[in-house]
Amino acid sequence: MKIKSATLLFLILCVFTACNNSDDVMDILTNKTWKLNTIFYQGKLDYSYWMDATGKLDKNALDESVKKKGEKGFVVTFDGARVGSVVSGTFSGQGYNSKFRGKWSADEDNRRMVITEYQVEGSDSDVLAKAFINGMKNVFSYRGNSDTNNLHLNFKEGELTKYMSFTILRE
Repeated sequence: MKIKSATLLFLILCVFTACNNSDDVMDILTNKTWKLNTIFYQGKLDYSYWMDATGKLDKNALDESVKKKGEKGFVVTFDGARVGSVVSGTFSGQGYNSKFRGKWSADEDNRRMVITEYQVEGSDSDVLAKAFINGMKNVFSYRGNSDTNNLHLNFKEGELTKYMSFTILRE
């Protein structure tokens, strides 16, 4: 019985010492290129970018965005270094035709992310590329379900909170 109790106590201690409320932002964000999957609003795919004035989905514009996203761009790469629980550095990316870069920092303890500088070169006419570039400028946190294979960035679009979903670009 003592062996069972000792084993159980040991397992409980292992579980509690393994628990950590902070994320490894360096491991999650850096040293990889992230490819945009889609943008979500209230947990659902956000089709608002392709709605016409009457609220009808413009299927041709949506198909064009999907085609362009498959061709090139819609990527972001983060570089950084850790000081305590804060990771900061630079990032760069591409819409479809335009490129952007800036500086960022993220707190591993509360998932808050701040874009401190943001510059865009060129322009895009594609609505998804425009939304992506605007979203990156307005990122304010990364979501708790982000990991080394999936990244979810929260951003503000006016008064709305949306998030972008990314996976690692595999070439």
